[in-house]
Amino acid sequence: DRWIKLLEEIMAQTPGFPSKGVETRRSVAMLCAVTMRQPHHPNAARWAERAIELVRSHPDRSLRAIAIGAWIHFEVQRGDLAKVAGLIDDLRAILRDRNASPVFAVNASGPVAWYEALMALPSYRRTVSDRLELTRSTGMFYSSRHLALMAGIVGALSDGDVEAAAP
Repeated sequence: DRWIKLLEEIMAQTPGFPSKGVETRRSVAMLCAVTMRQPHHPNAARWAERAIELVRSHPDRSLRAIAIGAWIHFEVQRGDLAKVAGLIDDLRAILRDRNASPVFAVNASGPVAWYEALMALPSYRRTVSDRLELTRSTGMFYSSRHLALMAGIVGALSDGDVEAAAP
């Protein structure tokens, strides 16, 4: 909360950004912050829209995946998950690219798995399974692995499949 307030104060005193890259990273940071701390903030929707607009053309695919993951969370809180469908399709297309880095694939498959589970799409099972295999084969056992597991549990429980959710 303190950082959101501080950044607002700095932004009020600063007329612009030194580069589009700086604006993009600031916008994604604000999207993540307001999503987790102040989704009711009066500027939250504007910051979210600007972050998504900027990451669409940003070369860092992982930053795009992080922003989309935060945006999914933000829209779930607002009750409008359908807004993210187009960006989920973009992430899926990049995930199908055999040249996508494993780090990107781990980061991107989380928002895809959550979207699929929350929309009750059976494809969440494959997305979660692929992500867990990727984390196992590459040794990338950071928090994204747990987010995939949570999406899988949510999806399985939504399917009424307690047996699959248990392990």
